[in-house]
Amino acid sequence: MHCTARSRSLLASFALAISALLLPGCVARKDYDERLGEIRDQNELIRNLQAALDELEAEKREIERQLAAAGVDTESARKMREQLEADLAALRDLQKKWADKEAVPASFGEEDKGDWSVFQNQYGMGVRIKDDLLFPLGSAQLSDRGKEVLREIAATLDMQSRSERVLRVVGHTDNTPIVKPDTKAQYPYGNLQLSAQRAVVVADFLIEECQIPRARLGVEGYGDTRPLKENSSAENKASNRRCEIYIVDPTTAR
Repeated sequence: MHCTARSRSLLASFALAISALLLPGCVARKDYDERLGEIRDQNELIRNLQAALDELEAEKREIERQLAAAGVDTESARKMREQLEADLAALRDLQKKWADKEAVPASFGEEDKGDWSVFQNQYGMGVRIKDDLLFPLGSAQLSDRGKEVLREIAATLDMQSRSERVLRVVGHTDNTPIVKPDTKAQYPYGNLQLSAQRAVVVADFLIEECQIPRARLGVEGYGDTRPLKENSSAENKASNRRCEIYIVDPTTAR
């Protein structure tokens, strides 16, 4: 049977404890029990570590199987992840530029700075743009400043040279019901429909104005079902009204 150095050490310790027990008067029963307990604890730790290693190995094999089924080898997957991290870093640099007072175009007001950011959450990673920057309240018509932000983000992502890259545009609102008659007539299904329509408008702009292939853009709308904060104040509601552009990781997409 093959034994690791760690295992041999434990066996030697156990043998030493037994030998000491056999020497009359040398080792008390209490000392023996304590040493035996330590050995049992060490053995339990080894079993737990081995179980964790086995689980990680199984996870690795499953990931490799999924990549192989998708026609992606592990080296390509590594390069894709590296490119994704590089793109996120470039987006963070762009975000800092927009947050820098001297870098913001004169046509943009003080309130515009900090209105979009790079994020990562349980659903993925990408860019979050406050709704107020993109659309007038209750509208799905893009503002000029929103178009400018989208152009810069699209240029940073450089989709033309990333044949594997897919984007997902997701719209969100706060929980304020639509009550204005003409807006309600336009969006009879309420905030869910408004959030989806805004996502469609952003996606269409990226397709028509930024030359991103239509097949590489997905659209979703969640209305007020995924708030960032409690809808308990005007400030929190403003944070919840947003559009998110997820950069879909091709190594984990299903």
